[in-house]
Amino acid sequence: IYTGSKKEMKRKTTIEIGYKFKIYPTEKQKAFFEKHFGCVRFIYNYLLNLRMEAYRKDKTNISGYEAKKYIAKLKKQKGYRWLSEVNSQSLQEAAIDLSKAYRRFFKKLADFPSFKKKTSGQKFKIPQHFYLTEKGYLKVPKLKSGIKVNVHRKIEGPINHITISKTPAGKYFASFNCT
Repeated sequence: IYTGSKKEMKRKTTIEIGYKFKIYPTEKQKAFFEKHFGCVRFIYNYLLNLRMEAYRKDKTNISGYEAKKYIAKLKKQKGYRWLSEVNSQSLQEAAIDLSKAYRRFFKKLADFPSFKKKTSGQKFKIPQHFYLTEKGYLKVPKLKSGIKVNVHRKIEGPINHITISKTPAGKYFASFNCT
């Protein structure tokens, strides 16, 4: 007999399905993606460093919620206005990913979070305000044109979020997370 809450039970019984499709961005779209990859990587590394320094200084831990507040503060500073050129929710997803990495570390499920490198695979998440057209084009926030997607099978269920990724070989993919 399961004795947890209904919310926990629902979370444990939900099945997530992922679909990964190759995308064919134009040169302008590739530049847009590179800007996103760089900003997300910068935020992740900045917040990781911030959390490490806070712990070294006085043994305090900055929560994921507090870390997300730093993003808005950074975007208002003169030297970091370029962060406003990308989807703010993608930046917040980087903070959430870092919080998950910390939780996994403290549960002894993974190593301590490491800094992201430009030379490894790049990715960013888009949690909302996106859609896939009937003709196989993906529309994402802050990008005016649709991205050609090779949809080779039917997507089942509602899409929770998408992840745009680039392999070290330079190939681009869109992963759709569905429930």
